Amino acid sequence: MASERIKILGTEEMKNRMNDPGPFILIDARDEEDYKKMHIPGAISMPVYEVERRCETLDKNDEIIIYCSGFMCDASADAANIFWKKGFRNLSDYKGGIQDWIAGNNATE
Repeated sequence: MASERIKILGTEEMKNRMNDPGPFILIDARDEEDYKKMHIPGAISMPVYEVERRCETLDKNDEIIIYCSGFMCDASADAANIFWKKGFRNLSDYKGGIQDWIAGNNATE
């Protein structure tokens, strides 16, 4: 099952990853409108309903971190499962999402 192989990140882990110089792709799985209002720095908008079509533009070997609104939102988990089904294996789901990111007084764009 994909959910057993997708790493779950907390806010501290996410902050540490953001400060790590290694490359990764940060995906905001929320709607484009929510992304435009505010997102984690460096994130690209890829709403969950576009992942199946747009994931093919990414390298399957890249590290991908996906987030959405927060714990009550399933978009990041749903997107991660789609990526998994498409053959991506280096996946993380930042469960706290933008809500926890903001609550921790972290920068947004």
